[in-house]
Amino acid sequence: MRVSRVALAMHLDGDEEALRLYLSGDRVSARVAGYFRRAGL
Repeated sequence: MRVSRVALAMHLDGDEEALRLYLSGDRVSARVAGYFRRAGL
């Protein structure tokens, strides 16, 4: 099983809106991009 570090961080932060955006394919909005930066991606 593979788990996305980005999605996991969103889940652990309780950021349901960011997770919803991420799962719908968003990778560029400020809310989602911040998680990518935080993960070093």
